[in-house]
Amino acid sequence: MSKQIFILGAGMTGLAAGFASGLPVFEAAAEPGGICSSYYMQPGRSQRLSKAPKDGEAYRFEIGGGHWIFGGNSSILHFLKRFVALKEYHRRSAIYLKGQDLFVPYPIQNHLSYLDKKIATQALVEMNSQEGSNQNMKQWLKKSFGETLCELFFYPFHDFYTAGLFDRIAPQDAYKSPVDLNAAIQGALSGT
Repeated sequence: MSKQIFILGAGMTGLAAGFASGLPVFEAAAEPGGICSSYYMQPGRSQRLSKAPKDGEAYRFEIGGGHWIFGGNSSILHFLKRFVALKEYHRRSAIYLKGQDLFVPYPIQNHLSYLDKKIATQALVEMNSQEGSNQNMKQWLKKSFGETLCELFFYPFHDFYTAGLFDRIAPQDAYKSPVDLNAAIQGALSGT
């Protein structure tokens, strides 16, 4: 019996593997890109569009946040520019804390001045001070950001983001949510 080798998934990794190996790449979605894909929706409609309408009246959504995961890496951007014209844009994003009816700029750990002073102080004390190993995402979050920020934001977000699996899956790569104590302290001391 002959074996056929191919790559499943035309996300960033699948596309790069296909390019490097010359193997065929198969994708289930209508558009490649995986978590780096975007789509547009016009107000009042539910149809996803792969391109913005001519009138520009549409909201743009990112499927999985891959734009910020991969978009900051210069070697990946250099690789992509060999094949396609890249459009660069900068965005401001925020976290909405429903219980406090409060928007906090992302990343929350660098904008502690938006929080109650007692919460911000406790978060700084706990940040990056936990002992122990990172056997799963939940442990990594607690060790990196401390119990206060985890209970306020990271646990509810990752519970939703991972469909309740964040206490059973491997920790994410630290570069995706870096802990920079200097930036956290500066963000706690700056005015909102």
